[in-house]
Amino acid sequence: MSEKTDTRARNEPRGGTIIADRYQVDRLIARGGMAAVYLAHHIKLNRPIALKILSPPPEADDAGAFEERFRLEAETLASLDHPNIVVLHDFGETEDGRFFLAMEYIEGSRLSDILRDGPVPVDRALGLIMQVCAALRYAHKRGLVHRDLKPSNLLIREKDEGVEQVKVVDFGLVKLTEADQSITRAGLILGSPHCMSPEQVKGLDVDHRADIYATGVLLFRCLTGQYPFHGPNSAATMIAHLNQPVPTFFSVAPDLVVPAGLEEVVRKCLEKAPGDRFQNMSELMEDLAVCMNVSPDNFRSVSQSHSTIQRAAPVQNSGGGKWMALAGVLGLLLLGVGGVAGYALIGAGGGTGEGSAGNPPPTQVDGAAAAGTTAEDEEAKKKAEEEAKKAEEEAKKAEGTEDGAKEEGTEGTEEGTPEVEPEPEPVAPKPRPRPRPRPRPRPQPAPEPVAPAPAPKPAPAEAPPGYEGLPKEFWPDYEG
Repeated sequence: MSEKTDTRARNEPRGGTIIADRYQVDRLIARGGMAAVYLAHHIKLNRPIALKILSPPPEADDAGAFEERFRLEAETLASLDHPNIVVLHDFGETEDGRFFLAMEYIEGSRLSDILRDGPVPVDRALGLIMQVCAALRYAHKRGLVHRDLKPSNLLIREKDEGVEQVKVVDFGLVKLTEADQSITRAGLILGSPHCMSPEQVKGLDVDHRADIYATGVLLFRCLTGQYPFHGPNSAATMIAHLNQPVPTFFSVAPDLVVPAGLEEVVRKCLEKAPGDRFQNMSELMEDLAVCMNVSPDNFRSVSQSHSTIQRAAPVQNSGGGKWMALAGVLGLLLLGVGGVAGYALIGAGGGTGEGSAGNPPPTQVDGAAAAGTTAEDEEAKKKAEEEAKKAEEEAKKAEGTEDGAKEEGTEGTEEGTPEVEPEPEPVAPKPRPRPRPRPRPRPQPAPEPVAPAPAPKPAPAEAPPGYEGLPKEFWPDYEG
């Protein structure tokens, strides 16, 4: 430990310590790799502040250059004025050569503390992340990239009527050290392994799209309760960002219910190539706004979109079966040659000279066999090579025949010869059905004679006795 480092360790601020003649330390809030944050208050204004004391790496190549970058970044951060970015009030240097930032004190929880209890409801998660996007959009337009966006850098303050306000901290501080190669030698990681973009892992140039990737990580973590990539150590986690596909929501939280299209938004943020992601925060916020306007009654289970998101790549089959078979043949032939030579070498290598129970006696060989090769071995090897060469030529010829058959539009068998349909077997003629005899008409009996109707009696000209004076309709035997 150097003398300067030892002095800093002895001079760690404690309760009551005065910094820069105007800030009094109350207690420690948090400690990181290169910085510690204290709750303090301005002595004259009696205003609570978050005092962050930053120490340059002990092996920094140029402490003066580090200080220059610190001042430049501090002045830039002090110029930011956004409701979702923590306010920087003051900055300076301590008596022992460290640097400090005096920021507004946010009384509330960090997002990392909230996530310890599990996933966040969809509406709450989208409301918080939209505020993060607004802060990043504001900073990106002014040329600032956060580069270390993670749950512990998001402070949540509850305002009136239960409204939550996000405050993003630590803007651009990672830029203070990226040009100093000694930091890498000291084993410090620039960024959180869980939230680092692939280009950060590779050490490439980083722009605002790295923040978009980190925003996708935050969304995944809030909605599912887990990070998309997690390994047994930091190195494994960072490598997973490069090589592993993004897991589906269903594989991590199968009971999750979200607005349609939200998972696709998260996956677009997490694309490996920056050019495949959202190209600016405005695009991302537009898609998130659409998801926020979906009623919870219209949310759907992630199992419904799992089959369309996670699809197996189609298997390309272009003669691979024949080549695999050929490889198997070659392997068996070489194995036979190796077995013959190996058996001869075992016999020449010593042993008891007599076969033990269950094993045949070793073969007697001459000096050439003791050297590892016999005439029979050479002949067998040549024969195997000829067989292999012949098999390879036949396979190539068969493959060419099959390709030719496909180009002509005819299907071929595995050997490349066109299929020939077998001749149909002769079918015996069906016997002609015999005509059914027509039934003879049965004689119909003669119709019975019908008696002629009796002729109507003529109406009497005069009324019968007793009916005088009555109309004819009332007369008996009147037929009209």
